[in-house]
Amino acid sequence: MRIATPTSHSSRLHEPASAPLSRLRTLLLSWELYLVIGIVLLAGFLRLYRIDSSTLDVDQTMIYRMARDAITHGHLVATSNASSIGNTNPPGAVYLMMLPAAFTADPLWGTILLAVLSTLSVLLAYLFTRRYYGLLAGCTAALLYAVSQRSVAYARYIWQPNLMPFFVMLFIWLLFRGVIERKRGWFAPALLLAGFIFQLHTTAVLLIAPLFVAILLAPGTIRKRDIVLGILGLLLVYAPYIAWEFSVHFQDIRELFSSGKTQAHIDSQALYWYRTYIDPYDGVKPNPGTILSRLTWLLDWVTPVMYLLLTGAMLFAVGRGLWSRRTEKDASAPSLWHKGWDWWLRLRASPYRCGLLVLFTWQIIPLVAFTRHSLPIFRHYVMFTMPGQFILIGLFIALIAHWFQARGGIWQTGRFYSYFIIIMLILSQGVGTFAMDLDQARGNYRDLYSPTLYHSDIGSMHNALNLANRYVQQMHLNRLYVTTDVTQNGMGYLAEQLSTPVTTFDDSRCLVLPAPASGPAIMLVGPHSAMANALLAHFAHATLLAQPKHLGGPPYSIYLVNPDTTSGSYQDAFPQNLQLLDTGAQKMQLDQQTFLVTDWNLLRASTPSYRKTYTYNMSAQATGAQSWTSGGTCTFNAIRPGDHLLVAMRAVNDYVPTSISVKSQYYVVTPHLLNVGPIIFETGKDDSTPWSYISVQGGKESLTVPVA
Repeated sequence: MRIATPTSHSSRLHEPASAPLSRLRTLLLSWELYLVIGIVLLAGFLRLYRIDSSTLDVDQTMIYRMARDAITHGHLVATSNASSIGNTNPPGAVYLMMLPAAFTADPLWGTILLAVLSTLSVLLAYLFTRRYYGLLAGCTAALLYAVSQRSVAYARYIWQPNLMPFFVMLFIWLLFRGVIERKRGWFAPALLLAGFIFQLHTTAVLLIAPLFVAILLAPGTIRKRDIVLGILGLLLVYAPYIAWEFSVHFQDIRELFSSGKTQAHIDSQALYWYRTYIDPYDGVKPNPGTILSRLTWLLDWVTPVMYLLLTGAMLFAVGRGLWSRRTEKDASAPSLWHKGWDWWLRLRASPYRCGLLVLFTWQIIPLVAFTRHSLPIFRHYVMFTMPGQFILIGLFIALIAHWFQARGGIWQTGRFYSYFIIIMLILSQGVGTFAMDLDQARGNYRDLYSPTLYHSDIGSMHNALNLANRYVQQMHLNRLYVTTDVTQNGMGYLAEQLSTPVTTFDDSRCLVLPAPASGPAIMLVGPHSAMANALLAHFAHATLLAQPKHLGGPPYSIYLVNPDTTSGSYQDAFPQNLQLLDTGAQKMQLDQQTFLVTDWNLLRASTPSYRKTYTYNMSAQATGAQSWTSGGTCTFNAIRPGDHLLVAMRAVNDYVPTSISVKSQYYVVTPHLLNVGPIIFETGKDDSTPWSYISVQGGKESLTVPVA
């Protein structure tokens, strides 16, 4: 199989004026155009179908809200959110999200942007493979990539690594421009793209391997000015992050290097994750009850066939890339050095072999590098290899078909069998991936680590908030209260977009009720807020109005909450913060556990502000026959004076004393802004006021609260 030759443009210099119209007519009549449109529509459909079921958790919210806040406040961005090992990520993903954030605060459009980029990466995979390896290879690679379950899953929620395939495809194309076409001007943009992809995940630094191979195999294509422009481009892209690192004395860099100094071990975890990219089950069997679980009869055969094709493709790429048959025999029996030099010259003189080695290096280096590791290896660590797997398989399928065709006669049957197998692979995986989409749209989530993991989807959150807001408007009320748990970031951000004033609070141990003087209010309670529902049932007058659907779990609950106007008087207090109701702590049972609930009057006035939260950290200590210490953290986006705060403290071993000693800390968390001269940079870090105990009268740090 020979490499396809890019079309020359020199003959177009003297074309007649009608030539562009003629070319357009030819293009519109070409069946290949409509094939490409079909591939793109298929990829887009799988990635955009019910995209509102996309998850909106901490990372997704943080990335998009930083983009929106930067637009709103006119800031630049120095970092993104924090990584799993604690260091802050560079800001590349946030700058990309600023494209939709410039027009809307809705993070759904950030998800749509990511899905569109993933769809375009399928188109790039087709154009790239079609250009260099022919039509059959291009169609096979693009269609397998379009229907790959993992590529579709990663295209349906906001996350830095999920943005990589589009830019990696551009990067590899630039390498081929130098290695195969031997054109100049590829190095500077390739270096710039490599630097940007590294901002999306640090493991992408391994892209330096195919870049290095391309430098070696593209002689004479790199000019001094390309090197200078590439370095200047990198400095420009990293300037905000460099400013941040200077401000923290390169703490993130030190954390990144120190994270790899723990005890290392060797295993095949990276290979396992790499194989899941071509696995129709995404590396784990579907949970019973999902639509996908009913299709095992259609998909079980796909996994071994895809593994076999990828293995064959990898062996062909390295074997054909490193070995070639000499056309002339050297009678002088050259030395080993001369043989090696001759091999090197013949390798660099063969663009086809050079391209195969770039593809092979792109895929194999991460697997080798991650074989020995000290930190756990996760699937997204090898995401920058995508869609290389499908390009290699497409190339290999085309090679097999060409081999059968070249032999003619009865061998032609083998060519048609290869076509049949690839069509069945595409159809089977397409059906399986669409089943995954349907499962997600119905809340049948699949998660490798925890099948019962709490998923928060954008559509359900939007619907619940909008319905609660309509009740506020229809009843002419002035306040909406929203409980949060792991949804604190997502629900809090979406609530900021409502016209109604909203108080959000953490419901793990707390409940905020409207002030007696302010009248009733609407409260939206989360689907897993057992504590909030129990506190409402025991200590409030609440009427259930609606239960909006929540994908993959119990529904939300919307209550009309009437304040208690018959409560007792207030006595002891944490001055300017909390005032205790004289009824003291009251007992409550929840999930066979005993809680002591204290009722406080909020004294502060704290308004909603950009990424700002207010927190009371409450702790209670019991003495007597048994001693225990319990606590609860109550975090708000706003505090309205006169509102009630119910705080539940667990009675350890169900021992209920006659009184408890309560302490309270108050602190405020605000975003950390980096000032460089007149320029203000956003960062993913937060600042907190000191966590000091609030003093009561007489300088004491605790209140004695009787237990009713």
